[in-house]
Amino acid sequence: MAQILVRNLDDAVVDRLKQRAREEGRSLQAEVRTILSEAAFVPRPKEETPRKRKDPRPLLDLLSNANIRGPRDWATNLDAYLTGEKDLEAELAREEAEERDAVVR
Repeated sequence: MAQILVRNLDDAVVDRLKQRAREEGRSLQAEVRTILSEAAFVPRPKEETPRKRKDPRPLLDLLSNANIRGPRDWATNLDAYLTGEKDLEAELAREEAEERDAVVR
């Protein structure tokens, strides 16, 4: 069996482990072994998956044709697109369709 040496444990931690061992009727070694064994097999909660960022290059063409009112608006739209909060392709396609419909009328 493998062994682990843990250095620089706080005295309060060791005192609490000794107290737990006494309460469970085990030696300090047996208590630490039990704690580690249980902790090793407890499923960890999944971390929230960060949103996948999109490639910004195709967006440059879209934004150059979009009705953007200035640098701040451009940056806001770019960030929303990259984080997936906003689908600028769909938004621009809708705007182009509206413009075509307006010309036809």
